[in-house]
Amino acid sequence: MTLNIRNKREATFCWGYLCKTFNIFFERPNDYKKMKDRALRLLDEYKLNNNDKDNIIDGINLTSTQYLLNEEQIYSLNFGSVRYINWLWIKIFSSRNIFMLSSSLTKQFKNVTPLSVQQQTDTNTIDIFDFFKLNKTPISTKEKKDIIIDFFDLVAVTKTDKVQILNNVNNDWYDIETVDNFSWINKNNPDLCAWAINYINEYSQKKKPLLFHDIRR
Repeated sequence: MTLNIRNKREATFCWGYLCKTFNIFFERPNDYKKMKDRALRLLDEYKLNNNDKDNIIDGINLTSTQYLLNEEQIYSLNFGSVRYINWLWIKIFSSRNIFMLSSSLTKQFKNVTPLSVQQQTDTNTIDIFDFFKLNKTPISTKEKKDIIIDFFDLVAVTKTDKVQILNNVNNDWYDIETVDNFSWINKNNPDLCAWAINYINEYSQKKKPLLFHDIRR
């Protein structure tokens, strides 16, 4: 049985699958090409027989085709907009799992809640950030984008339901995008910037606690 890992996202899926299967955490190789050897070595460490190894490898290959979004689907998210990335990053980081994210996005009569996330289960309520030790304090927009992709690659939801959630994300953003683009904030005016930051901080504390240094960045 051959383990299919052809790109970074398939390597991430394989890593997440093994972490959840064995309920452990191990460091994800920086080079996705090393993931296959690391995975096979892990199976050897657990002293599995060939049949059990083949079953796990077959499970990774099969669920990868069922759960992993293709490039066109994942890039339906508007990664060309810095404002969009920061907004979605806060939504995902505040939710921490796919159930809470879907619940925060779904609007009556407008969005459809996927069947797999209508009820809280062990698979859709796992804290993706804690379980997989994802970076909670990314500095750059690129880091945030990469973690957003990791989030959707690691959650145990079928492609059909993930696509619906992405549609819900974009539906919500469509409403927000029409709001003033904040061009009135002059970044060269320290007093105005300080006022805006304090206002957002006070508002967020009333609504839901956030790591506000993420917003600052």
